[in-house]
Amino acid sequence: KLGPRTPVWTTMTTTTRTTTIMTFFCLSVLRESGYEHKVLQAQLQNRIGIAACDEFALLSSDNFTIEGVRTIYFHSAPVGVSDAGFAANIKLFVNVWDSVKRDGRFQLFDWTLKVDPDAVLIPERLRGHLGPYNGHKAYVADCNGHMYGAVEAISRRALETYYERIDICAQYMWKNWGEDLYMEKCLDKLGVEKVMDGALVSDSRCGGVNCQDLHAVAFHPFKSKDEWEACWATASKNESEVHPQVPEKSSFRGEVVALAAALQ
Repeated sequence: KLGPRTPVWTTMTTTTRTTTIMTFFCLSVLRESGYEHKVLQAQLQNRIGIAACDEFALLSSDNFTIEGVRTIYFHSAPVGVSDAGFAANIKLFVNVWDSVKRDGRFQLFDWTLKVDPDAVLIPERLRGHLGPYNGHKAYVADCNGHMYGAVEAISRRALETYYERIDICAQYMWKNWGEDLYMEKCLDKLGVEKVMDGALVSDSRCGGVNCQDLHAVAFHPFKSKDEWEACWATASKNESEVHPQVPEKSSFRGEVVALAAALQ
């Protein structure tokens, strides 16, 4: 089953990929209780949302499985309230990204996307938005010049830079910021290219959400399974006509599975 594998990868080898397809590693952070579990379970059961990415992972401060996929553990941390009235959760997500590094799979993909469980993701549309920046050291600012936490798209080179120079950002552990603003400020400080794409996410926090938007990659927020699936059904209607599937995608999944087996 695609998704996180056990044991967690602790070493990586340099691998040459022959495929020229842009690839995506998607991850979601969740708790064992609450709406996230049911929403993500539906995604995994139907291979939609993050489960339709080239590879995906579930991260939690609890150890459990969903549809046979084990969560990747990260250390929990206190969460306060940010200056904007949202969760001040920097330390928690620093721990999340540390776990992504230890897992290692981000190195096999062109882009890593942190996707909130209540965001309806249509991965097939990502290539149209990110294609011009593939291979860049870049991240996407998807709302009024900022990166909102519903979907955080970060290229492999940008994430490598973050891991190499995280100490520079760690000294500025702003307690009253949300994790998305912290990551944005950190990547800016490290000289990572900021890609402006306000059409990437249709979000109630940024101009309103419209599941009929044929160009948005994600729609946010939909916190119940029924609401999430209804938006997905609307968004994906006639998807094959508007954004055709790339047939080689399945062969790349095979490469990842084979490489995972070799590394374990």
